[in-house]
Order: sequence, then structure tokens, then C-alpha cells
Amino acid sequence: PGLYERIRKRIAEGRWEVTGATWVEMDCNIPSGESLIRQVMFGRRFFREEFGVEPEIAWLPDVFGYPGCLPQIFTKSGLNCFLTQKMSWNQFNRIPYNTFRWRGIDGSEILTHFPPTETYNGRLTPAQMLAGARNFAQKGVCREQLYLFGFGDGGGGPTKQMLQYARRVKSLEGLPSSQQGNSHDFFARALSDWNKLPVWDDELYNEFHRGTYTTQAHTKRNNRKSELLYRDAELWGALAQEQGWSYPREGMTRGWELILLNQFHDVLPGSSINEVYRDSAKQFVEVMDMGERARTGALTELTRGISASGLERPIVVFNSLSWARTGPVVIDAPRGRRPWTVTTADGKPLATQAVREGRRSRLLFQAPDVPSMGYVTFDVRGTTSRAAVASDLQVGKRKLENERLRVSLNAAGQITSIHDKRAGREVLAEGGMGNQLQLFEDKPVTTDAWDIDIYYLDKAPVVLKASSVTVTAQGPVKASLEMTYETRAGSRIVQEVALYAGEPMLVFNTQVDWHETDKMLKAAFPVAVHSRRATYEIQFGHIDRPTHWSTSWDKAKFEVPAHRWADLSEAGYGVALLNDCKYGYDIKDNVMRLTLLRAPTTPDPEADRGEHEFEYALYPHQGDLQAAEVVRRGYEFNVPLLMASVPGDGPGDLPASHSFFSLDSDRVVLDTVKPAEDGKGLVTRLYEAHGGRGVVTLNFGFDVTEGCECDCLERPIGPVAVKGNALTFSVTPFEIKTFRVVPA
Repeated sequence: PGLYERIRKRIAEGRWEVTGATWVEMDCNIPSGESLIRQVMFGRRFFREEFGVEPEIAWLPDVFGYPGCLPQIFTKSGLNCFLTQKMSWNQFNRIPYNTFRWRGIDGSEILTHFPPTETYNGRLTPAQMLAGARNFAQKGVCREQLYLFGFGDGGGGPTKQMLQYARRVKSLEGLPSSQQGNSHDFFARALSDWNKLPVWDDELYNEFHRGTYTTQAHTKRNNRKSELLYRDAELWGALAQEQGWSYPREGMTRGWELILLNQFHDVLPGSSINEVYRDSAKQFVEVMDMGERARTGALTELTRGISASGLERPIVVFNSLSWARTGPVVIDAPRGRRPWTVTTADGKPLATQAVREGRRSRLLFQAPDVPSMGYVTFDVRGTTSRAAVASDLQVGKRKLENERLRVSLNAAGQITSIHDKRAGREVLAEGGMGNQLQLFEDKPVTTDAWDIDIYYLDKAPVVLKASSVTVTAQGPVKASLEMTYETRAGSRIVQEVALYAGEPMLVFNTQVDWHETDKMLKAAFPVAVHSRRATYEIQFGHIDRPTHWSTSWDKAKFEVPAHRWADLSEAGYGVALLNDCKYGYDIKDNVMRLTLLRAPTTPDPEADRGEHEFEYALYPHQGDLQAAEVVRRGYEFNVPLLMASVPGDGPGDLPASHSFFSLDSDRVVLDTVKPAEDGKGLVTRLYEAHGGRGVVTLNFGFDVTEGCECDCLERPIGPVAVKGNALTFSVTPFEIKTFRVVPA
């Protein structure tokens, strides 16, 4: 505490500079877009409250790559400059600039500097100073470069020897002139060269540390599930708060702080020691508990107000996505042996399938047309015989079929054919087998947890074969097979391959007991699609990357990060590969692969060993990814419909079905609804998801008195007109929009 007070004093004197504009120096590839915004929101608020300053630099020297959404997120969060050193670690290619304008996928630009000395641990030696001057790519345009000295990796700062060097090299013949100063002043001067600076219009892909998209899979799964849980809890909590419910603001803030803490760039990427992941697992238990309690409390409050008069066993299905959707829902079966059928509120029977989960009897049904960011009420009724509902689902040990897809398998559990019945075409490449579980030797040259080296491709993988195939579900809603695979090291993979009624998606629910060392598991799909580019989801948008290795820049992207999906499309047809908690992809020519697990030995010799659960899905589609609504399918695969029981049968204020928010555009996603940080109204955050532009209307299912547009930190930009409980605005490609509204 005494040292901390001395630091506080030096900051007040201007002798210590605060550059940490985020909660931690977070990984940037894996956190969601909303998490990246919260990193800045929580970080800048901390420094404002603790020290009375708000840093304006995105200071991330040691992070393993920077997605193309960041220029917009940073500039709309009050950060006008960006610094990193990590790009100097590129394996094959050198980005040709040190000071430049980085342009994001939406067109936003931010002043960016890569210190040409290529270290954040400078010693101020003449050799380093001279190397930095020689390396500086913009020395013909810019007058200055930044040099970072001190023991920066692990802390410690500058030594007395370094400070003596600093005095001696200020103006020494043969060396560049130098002076000590702060980075905010440096960037302010560099901004004067804005119009002369080159533009880098692409992601800042780090050609190194590609294993960080996959290592420590438990932590990555916890991160994805936590982000989505808190998204739900904030939406339903904000709406319940308007009905008088006490929103648990302190607990939710604590939960967010732990989520953000675990996004530190040596925790979430998987590059920490074993003790870190033991702590992380405990913290995520706390995070999940807080989020579940908030979401459950909010849904309970909302269901209290729903009218369920005349229904036998009313249940409410909630949809937190900003479009109406149909999807599977599993509920506990009521007590009693008679058959049960789920019906709509007006008594229309729905396809209902009895399933067992351990000793529990459950009911599976397809909930139709659940309103956008809203709910619909269903009834569970006893019947003498379950009503017959037409279904095209068929299943056998060598086949799965519904009205959209016909899937054939061999005795080893590999898929030999996926026939798209509506398109009248084969999805897999001729002679290819889908869902090959490929086990590669994975021995990077330097740092195990961080890296995947391209040399892993030099040795052919072991393609796993199923030791057993059994039919596990056969009904009007779902048909599935279960395959069991075993490896020589004793790993066991149990995989359910499922089709749902009417759905053009093949789902792979996977349980793994992992006991490998220096191995990597991938799922491969050779598809009958030809394209030079594949598309990958990133935060608040997507980006194209090459499927060929024509240049060293192309080849360097042999393993790349993505969020919920990657898509390979040609004119008129494509295939998307979706996931619920994975981030590493590679698509070469026509082979799509998702990286499932790794088994490094350092710095954590136990990394990833043990039990895992995850899902992925193959989604063949007509048209391109926009026409096929791949963005929506990715959200739906990750955000299940939620069920809550109605506590009473009396008349409530809310109708049996209702939408709280809806949009008139299929290209815009309402990603976040939350209580405002200052407690005044609701904050809604949307983004244009297809790379287009137009006029959009956001409709509210409640009375709204006023609204304003804000930046990402919820600071007002200007008023907006809310007419008839609707807000109309324009969007440009991949633009993020934030609005605050005040309910009546």
C-alpha cells in the first residue's frame, strides 16, 4: 500500500504515465466484441476513479494478433492511438510499416505504431538505438519513433544503468538524437503526419503463436459460455428491472471483472502454468453461479407477469436473439406414465419426442416462431396417445435423413455422402469422407502451448475409426447415431451425430476423455466447393482469408482464428462449419478443418488432459453466406432457447407471446441489451453483420420516452428521435451502433 501511494503521487506529478486503457492486457482474438468493449470500459473507468486520468492509447505490446474490428472498437471507446510490438515476431513476412493508419473492416482508422527497435525490453544500448533507427520504415515521413526501455516482461522497469545510458545517448555522434518523454505526447505529434502515413487495410494477423486459438480448451469454453450467459442475464435482467425487479448490479460487475481478468493474454490463449488454470476454473464457477442466478431471477420475474389462464402445465420459451426463430427445446417430463404432448397456447399439438438423460425422463420438441428478443407460451398436456406428427426423419447405423439432408456413413463412422435434397447436389467432394477425426503429431520447435508449426503437416495424421456405432434417437424431432473412438494412448471420444426435423444442419455433440501428449485433433470435411477465399467470423463482422498458398503471406495463414463459424462458398452454394467453443480453423483448397484439441507439455504438463465437451455442426446452404443467414445460424447454434415454468395460472399483464425488441433488417444484429452503467435507461448495441448499408428500424415492445446515440462507453453523441416506439437509423458496412433509451 505504501508503494502504491508513492505511485499515485508520481502519476499526479506527471512523472509516471498511465497507458493501460483496458482492464488487463487482454487477448484480442478470442474475446467477444462486447468483451473487448468492456475491457476498455472497465479499464478507463478504473484509471479515472483511481488516478483521475483516462488513457487514450490502446497499449497492447504483447498480444498475439489483432482482428479487423479493433480500430472501430478503440476509436468509439475514446482511444485514438494503438501500440504493439508483437507483430515484429512474425514468422515469415514483415509488415512494411512502423507508423501507419490501421484501417478496420468498417473503414475506421487508428494511428498505429510498431516501435522499430522491436522490443518492449530495451536496454538503451547504442547497438539497439542504432538498429531502431535503421529499421524505422517511415523515417522519410515521420520525425520520431518510440523506444520502450526497462524490464517490461515480468515487471521491474528501468535500472540505474539504463537511466545513465539515457543521459549519454541524448545527442551522441553516430546515434539518433533522443529524449525521454511520454507516449501520449509522442502520439499527439505523430498525428500531425496523418495525411502522409501509409494505410494497412487488413487484420494484424500474428504469424506466430497459432496454438493459442486452441490450447487450454476448458478455459476457452468457460469464456464463451460466460460471455453468452451474461449477455442473456443482462437482457432479461434489464427488462425485469423495468418491472420492479432488483437487478444484481454489484454481482454482475464482479462477474464481468472475473471474465475480463481471465482474458489476459497468457490465460485465455492457454499459455500459462497449471496453477493459473486451477484458479481460473474456480473463478469461472463463481462467474457462472452469479450469471445463472441473475438470469433465472430475471426470467422468474418476467414469467410472473404472463397470462397463462386455461393452460394445463404452461411453460414459456424465451429467445434472446433479435429475430424470430424455431428451435429444439428440452424440458423435464411431468410425473406420471401417460404420454405427454407439447401444444401451442391454442391447443395445436407439436412434434414431441420422449428422451432420457440418465435417469431423467424428458421431452424434446421444436418450438416454432419464438418472437425476436421475446417469448411464447406453450402447454404440456397429458394424452392417451401422442398425436402423430409428420416427420421425414430416418435413422440406421449407416444413414441419417430428414427432409433437407440424406447422410450416408461407413462402418468406421466416417461420412461418405451428404446429399442436399433441396439443392439436388452432393456436399462432399468426390471420393472424400466427412467428419474425419484426424490425430496429428504436434511438436512445435519452440514454445509448446503457444505454437502450431506448419511442419505438423509433413507427417500424415492417424484417421480415427469408430469401434462402435449405435442408434441413440429416433423420433419426430431428432434422429441420431453414437460413435465411439479410441486412440492408442487411451483417449476415448464418444460422438453423437444428429439431424433435427426440418433443419439443414448436421450436429456433432462430442465428449472426449483426452490422454494424448504432443498430439492435435482436427475434424475435417472435404467439400464440393471451389473458392479462392473463405470467410471467417470475427467480433462484430467477418473477414476473408485465402484458401491457397500462392504467396508466403497466404501460406502463413495455415491456422487462423474465428468465432462461431467459417464459411466456404462459391456462386450459388456454400458450406459453413459452426462451433460452440472452438476458435482454430484451417481451410486449404476445399478441405475445411476445425481444430478440436491439443496436448502440449509446457508450461503446463497437464494442459487439456481430461474430459471435454463441445459441439460443432456442418451447415450446407444454397446461396452465399448472406443469403443463407450464416451469421444467424452461428448465433442460434451458440444461444439456445430457454425454458421457464409459469408460477401461476392467473391473468397477468403480459400476453402469452411478446417481442421486446425487433428489427426490420436481416443484416443487423442487436447484440447487447443492458442496464445503463449510470442506471438511467437501457443501452442497446447493434452492428451491421453482412458488410452492407441501409436504413434500419429498431422496434420496442414497450413505451419509450427518449433516446440518444452513444459511443461504446455510453457517452452521449447526440439525440435520436423515437417515434411510435421505433428508432430509425442508418448503418454502413460492419458499423457498431450504440443507443440509450429510457422506457416510460
